[in-house]
Amino acid sequence: MKFSDIPGSLTLWGTSFMTTIAVVSAVWVWVSYLHTDAEAQVHIQEYEGYKVQQYAADKFDRIDRVEREIARIDFQLLSEDLSPKEREFLKNKRLDLMAKIQCIREDKC
Repeated sequence: MKFSDIPGSLTLWGTSFMTTIAVVSAVWVWVSYLHTDAEAQVHIQEYEGYKVQQYAADKFDRIDRVEREIARIDFQLLSEDLSPKEREFLKNKRLDLMAKIQCIREDKC
């Protein structure tokens, strides 16, 4: 190798090195992009699962509150001190609450 061949060799090696860096960088960016999409899909699925779970919990909570109200009305109906109007009112209220439970279960309200 002569002294005059050094700049040509450096140019060849430099070009080869930069090309290798560019190809590796492009592949790394592409793999990172695909990995990010996969991670995003996992997070979306987790969020959708959370929404379904939260909706079911809220639905259960609503039904539970209405059932507690029905139990309270049933306890009041045990009293012998109620007038016929009060008894009729509580019975109608109980029927309304039973219909509300059915409505909640069917996702209509």
